[in-house]
Amino acid sequence: NAGGRFHHWLQRIVDLPEDVVYNLPRVTLLGGLTLTVENHRGIITFSPQTVCFKAAAGRLTVYGEDLSLRRITPEDCLAAGIIRGIRMDPT
Repeated sequence: NAGGRFHHWLQRIVDLPEDVVYNLPRVTLLGGLTLTVENHRGIITFSPQTVCFKAAAGRLTVYGEDLSLRRITPEDCLAAGIIRGIRMDPT
């Protein structure tokens, strides 16, 4: 589609990271114990087993045990616990 071609062209020309060009969440996992999600649009649900984030491209779900939210800002969120899995579901 035209929008996808434009974003690809923009990413190549300006040399921006893909997460910025496509407005995707950036997920950083550190040792299976902490996870940082940047570029999120808020938290949809939270429990000690799952954290579900709203993202421009859909829904990002983190699965684990004893999950807690250590930091929530408009820029990022830090989750801690035993991270078992991450799933991105497009809208």
